[in-house]
Order: sequence, then C-alpha cells, then structure tokens
Amino acid sequence: TTTIGAKAFKNTGLISIVIPQAVTSIGYEGFMKSDDLQTVIFNGTNIEVFETSIFEDCTSLANLGVKASDDQTALSGCEIPAGIKTLEDKAFKNTGVVYVVIPENVITIGDYVFENSSKLTTVESYSNVTGKYMFKNSPLLSSVEFDNTDLTVLEEGLFYDCDSINFITLSDSIY
Repeated sequence: TTTIGAKAFKNTGLISIVIPQAVTSIGYEGFMKSDDLQTVIFNGTNIEVFETSIFEDCTSLANLGVKASDDQTALSGCEIPAGIKTLEDKAFKNTGVVYVVIPENVITIGDYVFENSSKLTTVESYSNVTGKYMFKNSPLLSSVEFDNTDLTVLEEGLFYDCDSINFITLSDSIY
C-alpha cells in the first residue's frame, strides 16, 4: 500500500504529475491550491476515492486521466479513472477543467464537487448518482449528458447558477 498523504502537494508550484499504479490513496486536500497544476496522469489506478478537496482551487488543472499507452503524452479533459468509486465533497471545486467524463463505477458523489468550475463546458456522466450543488456556479457549462438508466434523482441545486446550460440529456428513469 502506497499513500500520498493529506495536503502532500497543497499550495505547490507542481505543473504535472504521473501517479504510479502502486498508489492506493491520496489524502484530503492532496493537491489543493496548486495553481500551476495542469496535468495529472494515472499509470493505472488502485485508488477508489478522490478525497475531499483533493484538487480544489487547482485553477490550471485541465487534464486528468489514465495513461492509455506509452505513446500518450497528453490527455484531453478530465476522465475520472474507472477504479474511482467515490468523489468526495469539493473534489474538483474551482478547477480549470473544461470537459468531464464520470464513469459508471462512481457510486457516491459528494456535494459541490465541480462548484465554481469557471471553464467547464461539457459533462458526460455514466454514473447513477449526482451530488448536491454539484455544478453550482459553473457559468460556461452548456452541455450535460446523463447516460445511465439507473439514475433516478437529480440532487438539490445541481445546476444552480449555471447560466449557459442549453443542452441536457436525461435518461428515461428520472422522476
């Protein structure tokens, strides 16, 4: 078991990091307020939880995902790794992420996860859950697709103050 402790890279000048598959957990606020952090690449992942505020206030964070091959040097957007089951409160609050893909393996989503994401425009979610005020005050968010027939509830304040929403696809199971 290899752990990156709570606040390990908080408020640093880190620009990019590759996290090896041996890492099984990253503590809360692990990268919080690392304004220069642009890219987080996972070489596979054994991590199941993105802890509270793990990337909060990483205003330059634009790319996150699993490295698919040795040739892949850049990612496009934020693709939550398939092994992640939980996104805790404020995990991506106030980041520079433009595009997000949430896999179906995510079974728990905390509150305010993508709040104040000023560059976020597009979300594809395959999860069957949402979080309260999940996208609050994300002014450029315009396109959201929920592609899971087990999704039955859109949580309170989900799109609160998201003025640019013009395209939402919901599954038939919403009631």
